[in-house]
Amino acid sequence: MGKFVLIALSLGVATVLWAEEKGKDAEDTATIELTKRQIADIVFDIKSVNPSANTIEITASGPAGRYGNAFCSFLLKNFDQKRGFSIGSGRGFPDEGPMMSGNFVGLWQRRESTIEIKQLADIDNGDQNLDIIRIDMHTQKVTIRPYILENMKH
Repeated sequence: MGKFVLIALSLGVATVLWAEEKGKDAEDTATIELTKRQIADIVFDIKSVNPSANTIEITASGPAGRYGNAFCSFLLKNFDQKRGFSIGSGRGFPDEGPMMSGNFVGLWQRRESTIEIKQLADIDNGDQNLDIIRIDMHTQKVTIRPYILENMKH
């Protein structure tokens, strides 16, 4: 069996996913095992929402575990009114050590009053995460579940 590399490029961010090539008779599936970056989810309060015709910017902040007290901004660009791509950045201020800075890119979709983002995050302390984010516009809460990318298995 051979190996192939799928390279996904999005706004200058490249992610390499390895998958095993299957024979004609084998099932065409791949498994990716992810490990949470930290035990508890990160829960932020929404601080502002700035809509325009084709975008919405959401800023949020709160305690972020290993990243200290953090502030972030998500810019959601529309494909249509229910989905699109997102870019953003954040800053974390841990109790000890320097400020951390991160940038992220991903895809979002809306289900009623909830926005879900799946994004790749690159933090200047060396962390690279796959973040699963739920933004509840009714409760004005942002829940982030970061997964470690370097633990992906094929």
